[in-house]
Amino acid sequence: MNILLLLAMLLALAPYTASAAAAPVLPAELAATTNNLQRAVWACEAGAQARAKPGTRFFLGIVENNAVQAEKPPLLLLGSQLSGFGQISNNQGWFNISFQCTVRPDLRQAKEFKFTVASPVQPPNAAPQPHIATAPDADKMPWLLSGTTALQLAHGKGKDQDFRADCIRGSGTIQLRLTHSLPGLRPGNFLLTGITGGPNSALYVAETNARNMPGFTIAADDPLWTWMGTAKSLLVNLGGEFVYEVSQHDSAPAIAGFQQACR
Repeated sequence: MNILLLLAMLLALAPYTASAAAAPVLPAELAATTNNLQRAVWACEAGAQARAKPGTRFFLGIVENNAVQAEKPPLLLLGSQLSGFGQISNNQGWFNISFQCTVRPDLRQAKEFKFTVASPVQPPNAAPQPHIATAPDADKMPWLLSGTTALQLAHGKGKDQDFRADCIRGSGTIQLRLTHSLPGLRPGNFLLTGITGGPNSALYVAETNARNMPGFTIAADDPLWTWMGTAKSLLVNLGGEFVYEVSQHDSAPAIAGFQQACR
């Protein structure tokens, strides 16, 4: 790419600030169905979009899958401050960005949004739809709750598991260990993870363990547990690149028992 053309494109995407007056407010019913990180991302994307040029779109938390990027959390929510990395698309192409966003205490509206273009996306991102993988005979795999003090909730047995959560009874926290990963990840790397069930969704930042499998810790009363088991299946999205489906058939009793014991 011609260096002058690249500079012109970067200048056209100079940092800007989106005011609170320009930012729409997330509907209360939408905000109530998701977790804090997803709520803040939606509010900040909407705030950025409100002041952007026509044809411009923001994808906060979506990053290039490479070793350097994976060493940093794609999103970080501290109180009313959301920061991290993402991508922007406009009529000049796709670009990697870093951003900072201030939201209302209820996380439903962006008060200020600033971003800086870092580089063009390599290779150009055509927003491909990730392949959805489903375990063979997924509807026949059992949902199992095991343990007394250390509890485990799993869909399937042994190597055939496609969902696993662990907690210590009464601890108030639950660790989810994802059963799929992306190529190239190393221990201590970060990965944006979306979980969707029917109309409900939540967003998390996972970190890989010594075996390069991503996981994250959430509260026992995280919104995820209020709608798990209510839809036919869960869709787990890894960085926008790989999606796998987890059957929710006959899962409600095990999920309810697990959540109650972990609180």
